[in-house]
Amino acid sequence: MYNHVVWDFDGTLYDTYPGITKAFYRAVSEANIKMDMEELGAQLRVSIGNTQKRLVQQYGLNNDEFEQKYIRYRNQIEDVAIPAFPHAIEICRAVWENGKQNYLYTHRDRIALRHLEKSGIAQCFTDCISIEDDFPRKPDPTALLSLANKYGFAPAECIMIGDRDIDILAGKNAGMAACFFDEHQTTVPAADYNIFCFDQLYDILALKK
Repeated sequence: MYNHVVWDFDGTLYDTYPGITKAFYRAVSEANIKMDMEELGAQLRVSIGNTQKRLVQQYGLNNDEFEQKYIRYRNQIEDVAIPAFPHAIEICRAVWENGKQNYLYTHRDRIALRHLEKSGIAQCFTDCISIEDDFPRKPDPTALLSLANKYGFAPAECIMIGDRDIDILAGKNAGMAACFFDEHQTTVPAADYNIFCFDQLYDILALKK
């Protein structure tokens, strides 16, 4: 039984990639770089950091200036609203109401917590690991193992839920179960579970509705 649930943020709890792509495309365009938005979006879904690193190196951009511009545009878009995936909010509440623990593990900064607050589920989360905590990035298991150590649970009691290979590998590398989410029904063989809608988690997490 999984009593501890670790959630990725972008593309998992919230459908952020359309906004991320628009913000990144605007920053790229202002640097006089021509890219197809659909192709850019596909690259960002694999890795925002690697996409940025490649463009910075290829076009000789100032990394800090580019990143600040992208984040500013992203925050402008997300200040309006970003949609949660169907059933994501109710599942987080159900985890909490069933006496289990939610954790957030994201490569973005702690501004992600504002969106949990806007959705009314911040109180359902025990802790958050962000880029500001300075752990090695996924799929390194260090951050996940630190949660297990901090809260005194065995990795086998925990499940990592995410929408990218690195989320799955981070969970598996930490000795945890891993659940891959993709609304378009892509699957990852390494995952213990592949889901297409969050209401499938009621059975996986043994939650009472």
